[in-house]
Amino acid sequence: MKKYYYILSFLFLFILIGFSLLNNKEKKSVNTSSKADSLHNYYVNTIRILSTNPVAIKHIDSFIKVTSKNKLDRLTFKSYMVKTRLLSNLGKQLEALSDSKELLRLSTEKNDSVYIGKANYKIALYNEKLFNYQEAFDYYNRSFAIHRDLKDSLLAPKRLLSMSKMQRNFGDYIGNSITATDGLKYINNLVTSNTKLGLYQEISISFREQGNYKEALLWSNKIISTIDKYTDSGNVIVYKNTRANIFKDLKKYKQSTDIFKNLLKDTLVINNPLKYAQILSNYAYCKWVENQDNSESEKLLLTALSIRESKKNYLGLIASNIHLANYYIKIDSQKAVFHANQAYKNAKKINNKVEILAALDLITSIDSTTIEKLQEYKTISKSLEETRKKIRQIYAPTRFENERLTAETTKKEKQLKIEKEEKRKTIFWMTAIALSIFSLIILYYVQRQKIQKERTKAEKLKARIDTEKKLSKKVHDSIANDLYFIKILINRNAEDAKIIQKLNIVYDKARNISRENNDIDFQKYKEYLKEIINSYISQNVNIFEKGIDDIRWDKINEYKKSVIYQVIKELMVNMYKHSNASIVSVIFKVEKKKVLITYTDNGIGFSSNNIKSRNGISIMENLTESCNGTINFDLNRDYGIKVSIKIPC
Repeated sequence: MKKYYYILSFLFLFILIGFSLLNNKEKKSVNTSSKADSLHNYYVNTIRILSTNPVAIKHIDSFIKVTSKNKLDRLTFKSYMVKTRLLSNLGKQLEALSDSKELLRLSTEKNDSVYIGKANYKIALYNEKLFNYQEAFDYYNRSFAIHRDLKDSLLAPKRLLSMSKMQRNFGDYIGNSITATDGLKYINNLVTSNTKLGLYQEISISFREQGNYKEALLWSNKIISTIDKYTDSGNVIVYKNTRANIFKDLKKYKQSTDIFKNLLKDTLVINNPLKYAQILSNYAYCKWVENQDNSESEKLLLTALSIRESKKNYLGLIASNIHLANYYIKIDSQKAVFHANQAYKNAKKINNKVEILAALDLITSIDSTTIEKLQEYKTISKSLEETRKKIRQIYAPTRFENERLTAETTKKEKQLKIEKEEKRKTIFWMTAIALSIFSLIILYYVQRQKIQKERTKAEKLKARIDTEKKLSKKVHDSIANDLYFIKILINRNAEDAKIIQKLNIVYDKARNISRENNDIDFQKYKEYLKEIINSYISQNVNIFEKGIDDIRWDKINEYKKSVIYQVIKELMVNMYKHSNASIVSVIFKVEKKKVLITYTDNGIGFSSNNIKSRNGISIMENLTESCNGTINFDLNRDYGIKVSIKIPC
């Protein structure tokens, strides 16, 4: 102990040296931040080592003087928090209360909401320890309101937990349950499980005290399912003890006694005499409720009572004496009255009106002639009810404010959600419009390119056709005219009829070439089309055409008619030059707004290998593609060819 004192003295000497350094006017280079850091380190060390040592108080006072002088408010407030705790641990509740009020004054001057809330909590705590319950509840409520407004999801539910416990201590189980339920509204995932479990516990006890054991068990189940490795071990024992009592109330005695037995084997329980006595008494009472003739209960109940007496645990003594009074009520009325009176006396010592009423209720049930006790019961019951009303009135405006704030928050969240949804819709529609415009631009560009490509192709085709027209005209003008002149000369001096016949054929071909490539008279388009087909009829070639007269050629534009004419011409030329066909068929019809032309012959055909090498084939493909048409060559035939052409009307 002496060695420990030397260590403490050295530590505080070190602290005082630090204070002197802070007060040294020559050390002007030391800024406020470095002072705060140094003092904070001393503060942490002091708390860790001197949490319950009386000598710490005067050193903390010195610490407070220095921090106040240097206007280090937060460190000053922290020091008061520690000092009040040390004073309370030393049993000096009035001094702790006084310093808590000073902390409230200082934090209010600095408008520090966090420490205003904490100071109110401290005032509430020490008032409760001094049995000033109504004032304690008022300050708990003030502390809660501040932390609620700060949106402190850690301390706000903790304050409601403290308030809920106080309401339970006054027997206001409905109010107790409401306050605990309100506390759960402020819980989030960051709040420690101990606070949540504490609120669950209060709700479970509330339902049990109101006789709703099934609902009590449901909340107990929530506790069991929420317990994790971070849950305080001491609290777990409390939760299991309550759970066992609920099973007893539900007459599920085996489940109840199993829990009690396991708890009595727990090291934490064994090493804590008061906790051991509590569970032992509850276990013995449960066994008696299950079987009032068992021989164990009395001995176990008396053992628990003895432990509690040795520790002067008044609240525990009340519970043990009530258990024993109930145990003896049918077998020894004198002992029953004795233990009921002992419960009453212990309740009076701690001024616990709820327990006083419980003891008086038991006394009057054993001896109904005790008029004085009956009158006291009525008086205390009335006083307790008035206290409950006052406590409810303290929390009622706060609770109304809670609901108002909750409604406002809900309204804001709803409005925010609506705005968010509207924003999302706006973004969606803007994106959709932008994509639509972009798509239209792309579509326009692609279509424009396609039209340009088709236009270029059409222009090239037109140029080719124009070139062919010029060539054919040249053939007609230069060759056909000369041939005609030669023909006239030969006719005048005709000696050989075969020469004249050959010259006629050459002349007709020159004329046909000219006609094929010169401008088509679209007013007589059908005749031109028939003529180009039938002009290849000979002794060796029979040509069958059908459907030309059935088509409304006036509904088809001139360019497409020109393409059809050129394609038919190429087919006929190909037939004449290469196919050696003797039978040719050209069928025209309209189907699904397209002109369908089917060409077939019985010639030698051609293979897929040499189809691409033929210039005429390429010409026909280019022609049909220029007006979005198609041309297909059927090569899978035993002889001849079949060509299918589709041109949009």
